[in-house]
Amino acid sequence: GGFNGWAASEEMTKVDDFTYTVTQDMNEGDEWKFRANNDWTASLGGSFDNLNPFNGSNFTCAETGTYDIHLFQIKKKEREKIK
Repeated sequence: GGFNGWAASEEMTKVDDFTYTVTQDMNEGDEWKFRANNDWTASLGGSFDNLNPFNGSNFTCAETGTYDIHLFQIKKKEREKIK
């Protein structure tokens, strides 16, 4: 993201089959998004409550700080059970 000049991916740690986490320093206004396997084919953006896997808009950091970022992946059939 903007915090590293879009130069490289920040590796997330796999916590379990559905959860990934990373701690990242960011400045106010930095833009960022999730991507898989160092490739932009699948990049998650948009809004936190409705991620778009097909190049959704970037997230923007609201204020400078260190953030613990968690990505929870749920299979489509599991999401339908939650509704």
